[in-house]
Amino acid sequence: MSTPAGYHAILTEFTLLPDREKLPETLKNKGLKNRVKINFPEFPGIISSASSLSVAPKKAYETLNNYLMCEYDRDTPLPEYVDHISAENKKQRVIFVRLRSDVRYAYLLREVRKGASKSQSSMSKLLGIKTQTYQKMERPGCTNLEINTLERIAEVCGMELNINFIRKEEDLSDHVTHRHARITHAQLASQHNCKPPQGKYANK
Repeated sequence: MSTPAGYHAILTEFTLLPDREKLPETLKNKGLKNRVKINFPEFPGIISSASSLSVAPKKAYETLNNYLMCEYDRDTPLPEYVDHISAENKKQRVIFVRLRSDVRYAYLLREVRKGASKSQSSMSKLLGIKTQTYQKMERPGCTNLEINTLERIAEVCGMELNINFIRKEEDLSDHVTHRHARITHAQLASQHNCKPPQGKYANK
């Protein structure tokens, strides 16, 4: 079980055509302004823009992660990662936008818990912690999750923690990408179909 490390963004350069009649006299004679449209193929409803290609990746990162933080409370699952994204013309550039670690793991932990058919209350009892403590762990913004905590969560859900170190994903090709984002930094992989908790957490 895993969540994507990130998603695609398509950057499209365009020229902003202002209504010159509404501009101050000091700006009417200035040149046309170029901007960059940002859209996300896996999230059709998100559209943003940036002042230039140089700042567009940062804006895409902020836009995507802020959107996912807002959507989290709606209990919306993450969409599938699309393996192949092609730019339609030379004015477009396809980039890879990484999910912020706390956002990504919040979605992952919720998916793991629901896959094991457990509530937040039952998880907290199995882990021997307060329900409010577990709820904070399963929300974007939690940045202090420790390895032993993740191992305990994996165990009570009938899984094991599998940690992989991979090379940092670079920007995708300007026009076409065939890269995958399914290799995770910390992936909870199921050995069995949600076996009952065993060992020292079985009776908690």
